[in-house]
Order: sequence, then C-alpha cells, then structure tokens
Amino acid sequence: MGYLKAGYSFRKNHKGDVKPTIYGPKPAVCFTEMPFNSFLEYTKTRNDSENVTPYGIAFHRTDLFNLGARPVIYGTSGDHQEAQPGNTFYGKGHRMLHSSCSIGLKEQYRYLYTRLTGKYPINWTHEREWR
Repeated sequence: MGYLKAGYSFRKNHKGDVKPTIYGPKPAVCFTEMPFNSFLEYTKTRNDSENVTPYGIAFHRTDLFNLGARPVIYGTSGDHQEAQPGNTFYGKGHRMLHSSCSIGLKEQYRYLYTRLTGKYPINWTHEREWR
C-alpha cells in the first residue's frame, strides 16, 4: 500500500473492557528496538499471532526520529490520572491523560501506562518501544 497505518491499539483489560493503549488526539505507529534474537524469542513465547508476528520491517532510528518518532514514556512521576469532564484535555481523543500529568496533547501518544506492582501488573518495558 505504500504506508504504515497508524492506530490506537485497542486492547482488552483484565476486566474485559476494551480501551485504546494510545493516549492523545492522534493514532500512532509502534516500533521496537528490541534485539532481533529477543524479538524472535518474544514472538514464540507470547504465541499471539493476532497481535505479534515473527516478521517486521527495519528502519534506522535516526530516520524515524527525523519523521517524528520518539521513545515511549513508561509511566509518569505522579499518579496515573485520565482526563475527566471539566478537564481541558477531556474529549480531545479516545483516551486522554489529565492535564496535571504534565504531558501535553502533542506528546501523549508517547505515554504507555505502566504499573509494575499489584495483582495485575502492566509492564511493556521489554519492548523498548518508539512511536
């Protein structure tokens, strides 16, 4: 087709709710800088051909950076808080962070919710993701 299609990466959580994992007003294309052997092992271990397949396209990180790609922000310094009615960021996209999280609208696509503790940890740091 000649292009990479951006999306919001909708996923089902432990409660069965489907939510986008991409925050902000615009969709994103996700990349990994995982070493090749680790990537192959990851695809085998995950065994989820709907979301991860053992092939890809390689790009130079500098080229991606020049086109606007940036490394993912794995969590914030403060508590994770999503925009609610009355907040200036509410309604600007499918899923938005609260304005107090200190990540502006133009950078929210980079945010990836991360919770390393608790009953349902969320940890994608092994992907070394860029968007």
